[in-house]
Amino acid sequence: MARRAELEERRMLLEEETHQAHKDLDANGQPGHVNAQQRQSIDRGAEERRRALDAEFVTLEETQQDHHAERQRSDIAGHEEEWEAEQDRRRQEEGEDFDEEAYEFERGLIARRQALVERGIELDEKIHQAYRDLDANGQPGHVNANQRQAIQRREKEQRTALDTEFQALEAAAQKYHVQRRQARVERFEQAWEEKQDQLREELGDEFDEQAYEAQKELLGRWRELEERRTRLDEKMHQAFRDLDAKRLPGHVDQQERQKVERRARGEHEALDVEFDALEEEADRLGLKDDRDGAEHEGGGE
Repeated sequence: MARRAELEERRMLLEEETHQAHKDLDANGQPGHVNAQQRQSIDRGAEERRRALDAEFVTLEETQQDHHAERQRSDIAGHEEEWEAEQDRRRQEEGEDFDEEAYEFERGLIARRQALVERGIELDEKIHQAYRDLDANGQPGHVNANQRQAIQRREKEQRTALDTEFQALEAAAQKYHVQRRQARVERFEQAWEEKQDQLREELGDEFDEQAYEAQKELLGRWRELEERRTRLDEKMHQAFRDLDAKRLPGHVDQQERQKVERRARGEHEALDVEFDALEEEADRLGLKDDRDGAEHEGGGE
């Protein structure tokens, strides 16, 4: 930012100096041909300085673009490393209960997201090159403006298409996790109801209706917590989609994204406390099952 401000200041100073040189020349009252020669000299010098400044602007743009691309690649690579480390830890802890299907699904999502990020980087490079080529062509003003607008329209169309693919990917991930959580809850509830029916038939009047109602109420609370987790995930994803639509500068976007993540993390941690309390109550009531996998299966990476 400081470098860009310096270049902008130098450009403004150049225009002021050129304008003042023209004023001084007019005030000198030189003969016409002398005035014209000196004016051409002033203009040539100013044009050379403008071209030199333009070259520095281009270099700055390329440097910033390269830095941004490297930052994007580094971020997603770091995220993948953290995710793989977490999966290794869970695989060691859970053993045969580790969900390989979910693991493979997430790996596929990461690969597809990386491909989309690379396409975004390539689009940035292509658009910047189109602008540089246009500036180098030296077209008349109205032609330059028309071609610049054509580049802008093309860029908008391609970015919109890329954003649509990103949103479709996130929607597919969210749908997958929501469906898996719902299916696991439903499978357990169905198995539990079948077991209760069997016990009721076997025990008759000795069947503990009070314990049955207590466990059924607990299962209802479990389902309600899962629904709240789903709504929380949807709120977080919507916040990210809103940020994408705003197209904020890179550092501002990163700061806002971190705020969303911190807020979501805090809400998830509060929800986990309720899940832990529910688990303790389930243990007290003798409601044993595989809820750990269902309750702690995240709604994303």
